[in-house]
Amino acid sequence: MKEFEETIKIHPNSAEAHFNLGVLYGTLNQGDKAIFHILKAGNLFGEKMTREIKWNPEDSKKIL
Repeated sequence: MKEFEETIKIHPNSAEAHFNLGVLYGTLNQGDKAIFHILKAGNLFGEKMTREIKWNPEDSKKIL
């Protein structure tokens, strides 16, 4: 857990770190923290996809 928290301090927009921390909190029955980090990860993944689609719309058609 400490590693994910440290990663988030250094890279607050790391969707992967937020997701992994959320899963870990879920296994520890800390639902509020789990939900927060998993939702944060989802938002960050969504923002990343939006940027990629705007940057290269032709390639994004292949993804969608």
